[in-house]
Amino acid sequence: MDVYVYLTGTPDSLPDIATPCSSVSVSLNDAAESYGSFTVPADETYSLIADIAARPNGEIVIELDGSEIYRANFDSISYSIGNSSANASLRASHTFTNSTPATVVIDSPIVAKGINSLGERYYQIGEYFPIVAGDTVTIDGDSWTCRNVQFSFSPTSFSQRITELLP
Repeated sequence: MDVYVYLTGTPDSLPDIATPCSSVSVSLNDAAESYGSFTVPADETYSLIADIAARPNGEIVIELDGSEIYRANFDSISYSIGNSSANASLRASHTFTNSTPATVVIDSPIVAKGINSLGERYYQIGEYFPIVAGDTVTIDGDSWTCRNVQFSFSPTSFSQRITELLP
């Protein structure tokens, strides 16, 4: 699984920059703030801190295996540099409204399922499906509207959790 985060530079009159990520976590909500956080691998941190800081008006774009799956305004960077390691964490956010809801059939094995503290069902799947909040999700013949999609991944693992919208 190839995961790249791009930080656009056009608003700051700079070229876009790309870096592999050691971890990505994104939460997508319909008509509410959605956010993402991204950790840059230690060996990339030293060379990218100045380049990232020079693009305060850019957008964060996530690509998974060559396809764009997320785009949001770059909010902030924090970094830690020690004697033998370093990392940088980027944060992005935007308000998303699903104006063209789709129906997505999940035909992948369910890794976990349950009910959260609000009484909403959730399902965790082990592969990426192009679901956004507001879409209709069908699992095992049961259809419902998705309120929230969370995904997290690294170069070696992936998890996607979808939560229903209560009526």
